[in-house]
Amino acid sequence: MAPTESSRTPVVLVVEDDDDVRATYDLWLDDEWEVRTAADGKTALSILDPAVDVVVLDRMMPGLSGRDVLDAMQDRQADPRVVMMTAVTPDLDIVEMPFDAYLSKPVDHDQLNETVRTLLDRDKQDDQLREYYRLVEKRATLESENPDHVLSEDERYQQLTDRIAELEDVLSDDLNDLDSDEFVALLDDVV
Repeated sequence: MAPTESSRTPVVLVVEDDDDVRATYDLWLDDEWEVRTAADGKTALSILDPAVDVVVLDRMMPGLSGRDVLDAMQDRQADPRVVMMTAVTPDLDIVEMPFDAYLSKPVDHDQLNETVRTLLDRDKQDDQLREYYRLVEKRATLESENPDHVLSEDERYQQLTDRIAELEDVLSDDLNDLDSDEFVALLDDVV
């Protein structure tokens, strides 16, 4: 009997050009999830399908970069959560990149697993809440790596913070409309 959607093992695609790093991530993630690996962007796109729940994506790769892979993923039926992994200091260009979490290398076992687990949990939430988490993650990444004066002068950062505020208003209104049982159920889904 085929597993149901809720009982199937989530699939994580690791896209990393460094063989040792890719093998390490595979080993770290393999205990909890089905792991697929790709050494480059072209291979990743060839094995990306709707079964993939999370993509752990190296930003700097020869050939197709992580950004190129993200752009190509927009045209596919697959809609995985994306963890962008990089040793590159994030710049304001990440505002326009459609990822869900941004981790600076090196990462450890617990950090990678917790990030994947969090993204899989978020996948159970509605689109506005997922967008909110994605944007807050970008804002936190930018604020940790860029001085305030650089951020305050950038229109993209301002648009990002404005959208977060809009979503906070909508989500706050939605929470106010819930009765106590619905609120407890929502918290159970988040935690």
